[in-house]
Amino acid sequence: TSIAPRVRIATLLCLLSCCGSLLAQDAAPAPTISKPDTVWVLVSAALVIFMTLPGLALFYGGLVRSKNVLSILIQNLAVFSLVAVLWALYGYSFAFTEGNAFIGGTDRLFAAGLNVSSIGATFTKGVYIPELAFFVFQGAFACITCALIVGAFAERGKSAGVLLFTVLWCAFAYFPPAHLVCFCPGTAALSEPDA
Repeated sequence: TSIAPRVRIATLLCLLSCCGSLLAQDAAPAPTISKPDTVWVLVSAALVIFMTLPGLALFYGGLVRSKNVLSILIQNLAVFSLVAVLWALYGYSFAFTEGNAFIGGTDRLFAAGLNVSSIGATFTKGVYIPELAFFVFQGAFACITCALIVGAFAERGKSAGVLLFTVLWCAFAYFPPAHLVCFCPGTAALSEPDA
């Protein structure tokens, strides 16, 4: 009779360990960062930034009279800097978080929750990059898009008017379309194609 409880306990322990190993096999592996994809995203972001600050600024500077070259260079830098700040404050949240069909949510306002350990999904299943890399990449495009408008105001507008227009334009004409066109919640949210 003293062996029966020991057999029951051993059987129970064996059963629990088997169930534990089955549960461990079903658990999805932790997502890992793709280093080549991360490097490519950051290199692409750097190229866009170089297209904006020296490239676009000097291009527009060459199109205006010599007395307005410095004004165009400063306006380009100011617009780039302003949009970079707006992107960190609310632009990324409204463009690249889940919300409704027209505008994103408020999950990342003031870059809340955006840290080194946050992971962003890509269009390839199982491939992830740091969300900060995606943040910089998309922010560079927001900055160059708004800086392109400086050419329309060349020699025609005051700097304060250009900056005010930039704030309004990116809030109402850039961030909502960026959410409509570019936002994807990741491959986990996409349905599998029918075979």
